[in-house]
Amino acid sequence: MNLKTEAKEIIQTVKENRFYAECPCCGESIQLKKAGLFYLNDFTPEAESLDCKKIDPIFTPRKLNPDDAKVIFHPIDYIVFNGMKENSLKNIVLLDREAKISEHRKIQRSIEKVIGTGNYEWQTLRVMDDGKIREEW
Repeated sequence: MNLKTEAKEIIQTVKENRFYAECPCCGESIQLKKAGLFYLNDFTPEAESLDCKKIDPIFTPRKLNPDDAKVIFHPIDYIVFNGMKENSLKNIVLLDREAKISEHRKIQRSIEKVIGTGNYEWQTLRVMDDGKIREEW
């Protein structure tokens, strides 16, 4: 049996039974048969009708590929190497959520200032087989 057939059988089993998942963001339960499950690009009608901006409210609306993003969480949420997936880097985007507390906003402003004044540098570090770190010039 090939992978596509296996995937379709698993999806069918999920649809025929009472499987639920919990949203990691809001904790709400959703019945998986209503989730529009699909395998690779073999979309179900439910999946076809989904609004990508609702699924991915961060990258898609900004025309960024989520595969180009690296999560760091602190001091900002993401570094996006825009174009990396296509091997053609266009720019680097520092992406962070709206600051809700003053300390977070302070950090954002200081990062903006550093970038605005060009006060940053590139360093390459190599981790050797023996675990030692070597800086390249």
